[in-house]
Formats: sequence, C-alpha cells, structure tokens
Amino acid sequence: MEIQEFRRARLRKWLETHSAPQKEKSYFSQLASGSASFGERAARRIERAYGMGHLYLDGDFHDGQAVVLKAEPARILSGQAEQLIEEIKAADHVGIPPEAFSAISTLLRHMSPPASTDRAAGD
Repeated sequence: MEIQEFRRARLRKWLETHSAPQKEKSYFSQLASGSASFGERAARRIERAYGMGHLYLDGDFHDGQAVVLKAEPARILSGQAEQLIEEIKAADHVGIPPEAFSAISTLLRHMSPPASTDRAAGD
C-alpha cells in the first residue's frame, strides 16, 4: 500500500466520526477519493488545522507496510468549545507566551463546576 492511499484511508476513517470542515469539504472529498494528491505538506497541514495530532494521517505506516489502528472514539464538543479550540490553535500558531496558556487553563479550571455538588442543599 502506498503512503498516499494509507492517508486516504485514515482520512476516511476520521470522517466517520467528524464532519468535513465547511471551507474544505470539496478538498477533503478529493483527497479521500484519490482525485487530489495527498502529499506530506497537505497531510501535516490538515493534521495541524483539525487537531488530528502529528502524523495521525500516516498512522503506523512504515516501509510500505500499514498497521491497522483502532478508530479513536468520537468526542462531541459544543460549537463554542470548537471555536475556543480554533482560537487557541491560531494563537499558538502566532506564538503567544506560555503565561497566556497558563492563564486560560487557570480560568477554565476555576469556571468548571465541581465534579459532584449537591445544589439542592445550598438552594
């Protein structure tokens, strides 16, 4: 199996649990079907842009041999969470300071409701 075909298979698997981005639906379709080249640069860009993880599309492809990987469980996030993730990715790409990430993390931890609360007792 060629690496491009392996990437296509991994992209199709990813699309089973994720929607193709609206702005790239046509491109994703072309990649998955084989009508567009699926080179190294395209694979890395897609992985970065859509949070797949570095080398996700290459999986365990070594020396022309593919190792079948289990599908990752679907994680359903709200639209607001998806937007925040995209904003953090964009900020990371331009190089915001580590202190900013620390502040965001601290804010989110303090805003999250406790794991188990008895709201009725306090109301």
